Amino acid sequence: MKTGKRLLAALLALIMALSVVSVAGVSIASAADYTSATTLPAGMAVSGTLSAAGTKNWYKFTATAPATQLTFTHTANTSDQVFFTVQVFTAANAPAAANAMVKIDSLGKEATTPSSFSTASGSTYYISVETNNASAVNTLYTVKVSASVSAEVESNNTSGTANTLTPGTPVKGILSSADDIDFFKVTLDTAYYLNITLTHTPKAGVTAKYFDVTIFSADGTTRVDSFASAGQDATKSWSDAEGVAVKAGTYYIRVIDGGAVSGVEYQITATLTTIPDHDVEVENNNTTSDANLITSGRPMIGALDVTKELAKDTDDYYKISLASSAFLSFTISHAVANTSDVYFRVKLMDSKGNEVSSVVSKGNENNVASTKESVAAGTYYVRVYKDIAAGDADTVIPYTLVLTSAVVSGMEAEPNNDYTSATSINTGTSASPVVYAASLSTKDDVDYFTFTVKRGYAYIRFYSRGNGACNTIYHVDVNKISTNAGVVSEIAIKNFDVDYVNGEFSSACLGLEDGTYFLKVTPRHYDNSIQGEYGIGVQYSAYTGYETEANDTKETADALISGSDSLYIGGSAFDKADVDWFTFKTSEVINATFIFKREYTNAEISAGIKDSQNFVWNVKVYNSTNMTTPIIADSFTSSKELSKAVKNLAKGTYYIQVSANSGAFTNKDYSVTVKRNADSKPWYVQFLENLKKIDWSNLKSMFAFLTKINWAQVIPILVQTGKRLVEFIKIVFPRD
Repeated sequence: MKTGKRLLAALLALIMALSVVSVAGVSIASAADYTSATTLPAGMAVSGTLSAAGTKNWYKFTATAPATQLTFTHTANTSDQVFFTVQVFTAANAPAAANAMVKIDSLGKEATTPSSFSTASGSTYYISVETNNASAVNTLYTVKVSASVSAEVESNNTSGTANTLTPGTPVKGILSSADDIDFFKVTLDTAYYLNITLTHTPKAGVTAKYFDVTIFSADGTTRVDSFASAGQDATKSWSDAEGVAVKAGTYYIRVIDGGAVSGVEYQITATLTTIPDHDVEVENNNTTSDANLITSGRPMIGALDVTKELAKDTDDYYKISLASSAFLSFTISHAVANTSDVYFRVKLMDSKGNEVSSVVSKGNENNVASTKESVAAGTYYVRVYKDIAAGDADTVIPYTLVLTSAVVSGMEAEPNNDYTSATSINTGTSASPVVYAASLSTKDDVDYFTFTVKRGYAYIRFYSRGNGACNTIYHVDVNKISTNAGVVSEIAIKNFDVDYVNGEFSSACLGLEDGTYFLKVTPRHYDNSIQGEYGIGVQYSAYTGYETEANDTKETADALISGSDSLYIGGSAFDKADVDWFTFKTSEVINATFIFKREYTNAEISAGIKDSQNFVWNVKVYNSTNMTTPIIADSFTSSKELSKAVKNLAKGTYYIQVSANSGAFTNKDYSVTVKRNADSKPWYVQFLENLKKIDWSNLKSMFAFLTKINWAQVIPILVQTGKRLVEFIKIVFPRD
């Protein structure tokens, strides 16, 4: 019976644990120290456990309000002992885990322990969860932080009883039933972009609507905009990132049950953003110093018309400032006229006035787009102008200019047109690639990237930005830098052209020695219609037993690596023209077996991949004293290894040449092994070595004894003894 109760208790505990995980919606691995603390998303519970007494997990969050609420929960029991100690530290105090600003001792019987404390918006704080109680080990807990908020006041079921929303201050609400309606209101003294954000604990995989949110104008019934929040949505707001443009007045926000849930708590926040006065150009903007600000993605309506000073308007300037590298492009559109006259010239420039890109828009062209340029952080200007002297149309027709900046994580930093300004990139693995966004903005653009590795092998990875195909053909040089007498030169390791397949490309396996490398990307064929966009990354694995390019000559041959009873090295036929050279030395005469074979990678073995065709490699082995006549000249294939035994291999230096013979060899690995045979030494060599092993010092005493003998007396005795021995033999063994 007791066993049955224990089993039931264990099942209940498991159900409670699973319930907590389900409510939390997310389970993130915690960190053992503050430097790798897990980030807590605002308003979301994160679950964790402690594996042993005396251990500690760390979390961090960035405060979004002057006050923050911390909610700590765990599976409850009846214990009055402290199960967990939760402490909050500022970023300055976290390293020493001292001077906690908040400390919570959560007892075993306390399922939920909330705490509110003052915070500075934008500052980072660290939370430690620890236990010294063995009973708390492996007990599931959750940690949640959220801005301390006020709550709705019922009944607020109509616009007339709406609760007031203070912009920037969240309000907590709940739909107590399927028929419950919550109204909120916000009053604006001028025109703003009004954004409403609704958050709730997400329910993974639930696509049904939890909430419908609608904004109404001052009459409380005219819809302005709306959005729906599904169960799986942690945060939802208007599709426009800045909100809805509204003029001064009072607006009402209604929250109703979407039909899938009731009784779920939510949080609603109103945010205001000033509507800039540059959606329509403001004259005078005829110079860079008077340029109108332009927002990425927002249309700017302008015209080359008469200025405030009643002068002829021939220039409009706009500017945008970028905090980081980005892709920058623009479009200009206008009403179509049946003429090929130039209506507008548009030029994108950097802060020094250097042209980045430009277009000409003619009367019969409705929409003209620039190339998409990869630019560095800084301020950029767009000049819209006419050249009347060149015959441009003298018209005041309005135009719409849209400037678009797109920041991509891991982006090339222009200008990176030579090795001194190369974009530094991190290497990644096949399981976790690190991809950098880049662009050849013109047919003359050059991109340099640099990375540093220990000896190993790498694949250069490319990704198309052209929906699975790319009309720009890229050429890549893999270089190292050499400095001799102050003169810097680039040493070519390998080069290849990018040939996309399904929007991706991977170079052949490239063996690298310790050092810093540079990837130089240039266009071999440039298609301006796709602006030369691409993604680039380096997939790298450390391994000392692999060839290093360039080893295309005997002078650059790789030395074989010493194993327990052999010499070995791994290599790859980089392409059909690749030739690999290897070398080794022997200080004595040996018998050896040379083994060459196709070497499948672990990934190929796991996937059960075999070569679809029988690839062939040619092999030549030379003694350095005769580089014209090989001692081995043969071949091996992907289905049959080559094993050649050579007896009495003279001492000296040897070179091995492996070259591709047939087929597309990209990524075809092989191995070279020189195995010393057990019977490798001739008898006379072994005899001489055994003589060397004798300890002649043990014979000194015997030689000393022999020098003391009176040989004049001993020799006659020995002669007589010999004669008598002969006579004895004749008597015993008489002849017939």
